Amino acid sequence: MKQKQILNINRNMIRYAIETKNVNIIKMMFDNGVCSDNSNTPTNTLTTAVLTNQPEIIYEVLIAGALPNNNDHMFANYNFSRATFESYYNNVKDSEIIDHMNQIVNLIMCSGAIVHFSLYQKIINKKTKENIDNKIIDCYKLQNRMCGSEGIKLLKLDLIHTMNYLVGNKEYKTLLIKKIEEKVPSIPTACVLIIYEYLQNKSKVKFIDWTTF
Repeated sequence: MKQKQILNINRNMIRYAIETKNVNIIKMMFDNGVCSDNSNTPTNTLTTAVLTNQPEIIYEVLIAGALPNNNDHMFANYNFSRATFESYYNNVKDSEIIDHMNQIVNLIMCSGAIVHFSLYQKIINKKTKENIDNKIIDCYKLQNRMCGSEGIKLLKLDLIHTMNYLVGNKEYKTLLIKKIEEKVPSIPTACVLIIYEYLQNKSKVKFIDWTTF
């Protein structure tokens, strides 16, 4: 079987698993070697998970290595698919519980998904803004280090907590590495990274240090 055919089967398997909205089936797929589809296409695994509006499913695909589609439709060709953030924004329902929406947006942010200026501008130009609008505005401002408001400060704290949850108690790992560095001051950065990787749990999420934003 050709590599392209195998890749297409893999993409379809994980997409169908996510569409069942059954976390156990999704876990089983990843445990048996099915990889996430990290392409900038409509089959992108994280985007597919985001559109279920279920934080548990988004969490599972993230720790399995799913990455966002960061296509900016302003610069994409005719064959583009919408970025993960834009896909979520276009599909989220106004009636959704705010905590549920907050949790999903925090997970999307911690995936490395970008709020493009095109989406930010679209929201800014709206006469009446809803909770999702204000949340994504804060996300854009934080990503671009336009900090200062109370809302952005609270968002930052939420993202630090979400990131720790995704990678598994990062604060403890940081403290442990700090103690190692104190005992061996000249330890190379590469060694610190190896130690940190060793301390990681099964999560494949790339750590984002929101304290630096």
